[in-house]
Amino acid sequence: MSDWRFRFADCGIATSKEIEAIGNELDLFQIPTIIFNKNSATIEHQGGFRLEFTAKEGLSLINFRQREKMFFGLQAEGQVPANHVTYLPQKVEIKHAKHWKTLKRPTDIELTELEEVSDSFFVTPFKGTVSGTSVKIERVKEDVIPVHKLGANNEMVFYHEGCFYEDELNDNGHVVYEYKFRHMKDSWFALVRCYLRVD
Repeated sequence: MSDWRFRFADCGIATSKEIEAIGNELDLFQIPTIIFNKNSATIEHQGGFRLEFTAKEGLSLINFRQREKMFFGLQAEGQVPANHVTYLPQKVEIKHAKHWKTLKRPTDIELTELEEVSDSFFVTPFKGTVSGTSVKIERVKEDVIPVHKLGANNEMVFYHEGCFYEDELNDNGHVVYEYKFRHMKDSWFALVRCYLRVD
């Protein structure tokens, strides 16, 4: 494991001005209220492999156009291009949405329907940015985690976790994009997840 290097940056919450700038740059209709824009997790191998996670890159795939651009479905043939996603999050709605859809539109005023350009629940399929000259992305038919290596019989040397962003969805639930990392003597395990709860 001496060939590997792990770096983690934990910083404070972005200011309102920084959050606004990120939203404008990524063309997001809405943006999470809490963003740790300087947090990062980087995994490197001396052979040239590099895997990095940041809040901004995770947020970039909230934008529907960018999400579609980076989508490479599992049904597609050939090698998966680096940094493409292989699934798209399903659309969800809050419980009040059904009621709103049944309401009659007023006829005495003109309404403009806005284009939905980004995921209002801030769900991202981002799985990290891979780079390096020797990187080859292979298709795996089943996501098999070697759970036996994560047990008490394989001593943990180092553990770290961090958050990239979160939001309470205007009191309609909770979303958090976070990572967890553990380093054992013979291996390492990294988990990045976007957890969404809609009330």
